Amino acid sequence: VIGLELGPNPPFYLEEYVSRWCEEIGCSYIDLLGPMQKAAAKGERDIFIPNDEHLSPGGHALVEQRRRSRLHGLRN
Repeated sequence: VIGLELGPNPPFYLEEYVSRWCEEIGCSYIDLLGPMQKAAAKGERDIFIPNDEHLSPGGHALVEQRRRSRLHGLRN
């Protein structure tokens, strides 16, 4: 991402940097890392297609849930 300065551990702080960058340029950002980590911690393993980086139907459902929640929040 242009203009994005990554910290010492980008994988752990990337969502913070992307969120801040989006705020600076005025675009929306929906954090998916946190909800995906929580789902995985609860034993939900159907977020990604096995042996693939693409979302499974369960992963797409999680994204849709977050998207709807965000849109609902913007309307109120």
